[in-house]
Amino acid sequence: MRILYIYSSYTSGGGERATLDLAENVQKRGGYVVTGFPKKSFLYESAKQRGLPVEHLKLYGSLDFRAVYWLMKIIRKHKVDILHVQQGKAFWPAVFVKIMLGNKLKLIFHRRTMLPVNKDFRGVYSPADRVIVISNAVKDVVVGTDKVNPAKVVVIYDGIKVQKFVDNINRDTRRKELGYGHTDFVVTTVSALNPPRGKGQDVLLRVTAKLRRKYPVLRILIVGDGAYRAKLESYATKLGVADITKFTGRREDIADIFAASDLSCMLSWDTEALGLAAIEAQAAGRPVIVTNTGGLVETVLPGKTGWVIDKDDDAGLERLLSNILDDRGKVAGMEHDCKTWVTEKFDAEDSITRVCEVYKQLLASIK
Repeated sequence: MRILYIYSSYTSGGGERATLDLAENVQKRGGYVVTGFPKKSFLYESAKQRGLPVEHLKLYGSLDFRAVYWLMKIIRKHKVDILHVQQGKAFWPAVFVKIMLGNKLKLIFHRRTMLPVNKDFRGVYSPADRVIVISNAVKDVVVGTDKVNPAKVVVIYDGIKVQKFVDNINRDTRRKELGYGHTDFVVTTVSALNPPRGKGQDVLLRVTAKLRRKYPVLRILIVGDGAYRAKLESYATKLGVADITKFTGRREDIADIFAASDLSCMLSWDTEALGLAAIEAQAAGRPVIVTNTGGLVETVLPGKTGWVIDKDDDAGLERLLSNILDDRGKVAGMEHDCKTWVTEKFDAEDSITRVCEVYKQLLASIK
C-alpha cells in the first residue's frame, strides 16, 4: 500500500499529532508513506524530525484548483493508491483528483471536527470511498447533518502510545522541575490557546479565584500556546491568581507534565470531536474533568476515571473541585482505573490496526 496523508493545518493540536503518529506507525508496519503539509508548519517540521517523507502542500483554499495540480504531481511521483485527507479544507481538491483517477485511487476523508459541511457542498462526500470519524459524536454529525451514507462511515478513535504514559516517570522529580512542592494540588490543562477562549481555561481561573483562600495548596498549570495566551495571562492577573498559575507554553514532554499533575481539566465550551489531552491524562493515571461537549463524554468513565460537567458551569466546577480537594485520596485511588480504561479503549496500536484494515479492504476492490 502506498498512502499519501495530507493536512493543511499550521497548528499543533491533537489531530495533528494523531496524524503524524498514524503515518509513522503505518510506515513502521511496512507501508509506503508520504505526507503533504504546508511548509513552516508544525506538521511539516515534525514530519522531517520523525523521518517521514514530506512534500510541500500548496493549498490556499477549499476550491484552490492549483492544489489539484500539486496533488496530482505528488500522487504520480510516489505512485500513490490511497489518498488519506485529514481536514475539510483539502476535501475538494482531493475530490477532483479522485474524479480524474477513478478507481485507481482510493479516497478516505478523516473527520476530526464536529462542524458540519455547508449544505450546498455536501456532495463533497460522494466520491469518498470511506469516511473515518474519531468519535460517535462526529458520526452523528456526518450521518445526521451531512447526510453521508452510514455504510461509508467508520468510527475509529484516535489512539495514543499508552506505554509512553504508563512507564515509570519520577513524579517528585518532575514536580520539583516545575516548582511544585509535595503537598501542592496541581490542576493541569493542555491545549492550543486559540481565540476566542481556548478550551475554557477562563472558567478554571475564575473558579480558582474563589477557591484559593479555602484551599491554599491549589495550583494551576496551563500548557499550550497561541494568540489567546496573553489575554489569559492578563485575566489571571486581574483575578488575583497569577501567583499560583503557571503558563508553560507548548511542551512536547506531555507525559512528564501529567506525571507532575494531580488532576486534568478539558473544559471545552464550543465543539470537541474527541479530546486527546483528556485521554493522555488518564493514560498517566490522572483523572479528568470534561464538559458534556461532543466526543469529550466518550473519553471518560464517569466516577471511575473522571467527571462530566456542563459547559460554562462555574458553580458546578467549583462544587466538584471542592469535593475533590476535600478528599484527595479518592483522586489518587483512581489511577489504576484511568490507565486500564485508556489501554483497553484508546491504544494507538489498536487504532492503527483498524485503519490498516480499512486500507486493505479498499485496495482489494481496485480493479
